[in-house]
Amino acid sequence: MKFLNNQTNVLFLFLFVVCSLMASCSPLKIFTSFEYIEPDPETYAAIMPVIREYFYYRKQAIISGSTEQLFSRYPELKRDIELSKGINAEEFHIKNYRQLQPVDGNIFPEYYEKIKLKIDHDKAEVLLHGMELYLFSDENNEYQDSGGELKMIIHMQRKNDRWCIYKTDEVTQSEWREFSP
Repeated sequence: MKFLNNQTNVLFLFLFVVCSLMASCSPLKIFTSFEYIEPDPETYAAIMPVIREYFYYRKQAIISGSTEQLFSRYPELKRDIELSKGINAEEFHIKNYRQLQPVDGNIFPEYYEKIKLKIDHDKAEVLLHGMELYLFSDENNEYQDSGGELKMIIHMQRKNDRWCIYKTDEVTQSEWREFSP
């Protein structure tokens, strides 16, 4: 009986160690986060194409001067606009940049820091701190950049297993110094 008891103890210890090792190596899925954190690689791979697509449409609208494609893709961004708070201010930014008649642009969503996100089941807030620059020709026909640092929270929700943007919140100049997500 003592032999069986020792054998059982060894087996139990072995299984415990194996299970502990397996658990420590498996990725931890975070379904809810109450503060902004860097996403795990799987979430990052799902979120970044959505962000790149948004900035593609935004850049095309600024270069062309037409918001049709942008708002066709993101109709929610035409609603609930609060310019003083930077909420859904796409049309304002497009008109502002159009004064320079830009010919190209570059947007780097993670120029200053990697994206962070706050997630609650099927809603997420993506905090980005990047750079947005547009190329234009000045009065001497020399190419110049206009733009700069960009802090923004992009609000997303999951629809049909895909993240969709429904609201943007850019940090305004008046919010800049006190901004803390």
